[in-house]
Amino acid sequence: MRRLLAVTVALLLLPTAAWTWSSPGHQAIAEVAQARLSPTTQAALAQIIQGTNVLAPGALASVATWPDDIRQRAATGTIAAGWNAADMQEADRFNSDHPTNASWHFVNLPLGATGYPASDPPSGDPMRAFVGPDDIVHALARVIVILETPTPPADFSKRQAVRWLVHLVGDLHQPLHVTTGYYNPNAAHFATKPVRIDAPAAAAVGGVLGDRGANGLLFSVSESNNLHAVWDRCLPGMVAGATCSSPGQEFTALAHVLTQKVTPAAIAAAATPGDHHTWAVAWATESLQQAVASHAYPGSLKNGKTKINAHTGEQSVLATIASPTKTAYTQAHEATASDQLVRASVRLADLLNAIAWQ
Repeated sequence: MRRLLAVTVALLLLPTAAWTWSSPGHQAIAEVAQARLSPTTQAALAQIIQGTNVLAPGALASVATWPDDIRQRAATGTIAAGWNAADMQEADRFNSDHPTNASWHFVNLPLGATGYPASDPPSGDPMRAFVGPDDIVHALARVIVILETPTPPADFSKRQAVRWLVHLVGDLHQPLHVTTGYYNPNAAHFATKPVRIDAPAAAAVGGVLGDRGANGLLFSVSESNNLHAVWDRCLPGMVAGATCSSPGQEFTALAHVLTQKVTPAAIAAAATPGDHHTWAVAWATESLQQAVASHAYPGSLKNGKTKINAHTGEQSVLATIASPTKTAYTQAHEATASDQLVRASVRLADLLNAIAWQ
């Protein structure tokens, strides 16, 4: 039942390269979304972000990485570029008030799940092991409530809620942030050929370990050369016209490419029906389905081993990807990554425009 919490703690200690879409991806999504905001939404955001009446160019992009910045601050003490003493104090206070916020970036659904549950799973449902109040779907719902409430809680400002909303919509569209591969390290041939467990009931069994959203699936012996990192930096870089080995640090090239792809047809295709308070569930389910349909998790692994986190004692799975090669994988998944980045850009604007600003 507590596998999600174990993964959460382990993720706190991962390097920046393992965080979803990385800074350029989040900033590009925000930049493209800002161009589609209604006048009412622009005015509300201008007041919340800047305390002015006119939303400045690049305003959404400027707040898109704060949730990752404060997570890195908590994990390593890093001071984000441009922060002053007040910014550090705010980050430290937020991390103190919300010590589990590192887990708000993801949910670890097994690949055999039908989707994110529309309501809290009842007792006895194996999905109870994989969802909870600190996962990404619940976190997005929480910040929407704050933005639609006249008076925010003392420990969570509306400006902070905007930062989280912009960031989490991007996270929800990175398929490896809603899924995890599960394995039985005691199974025969685990060391030579790990076999993924997709069924929720089997994945929830004690002793089964996860690969931390494919952070544990390696293209080489280096843990930095992992599958999750490919989705964070390599694939968005390729979408922007760069290379996997040199994806670039700026978001402007990716934002330009995504802007060209946000056509009327793409906007219509990304539209989400129903109450906007239910959209996070739909998006998490769709990202899970994208991971399955695109074969985001390779089916052929080798060199299975159990990793014990030196700081927490928590266990997870490491394995080497036997096939495909990294080059073949990135070529096969560039189009899916592009589609997900476009959907995130469109839906971020749609959600911001749907909010009943208070």
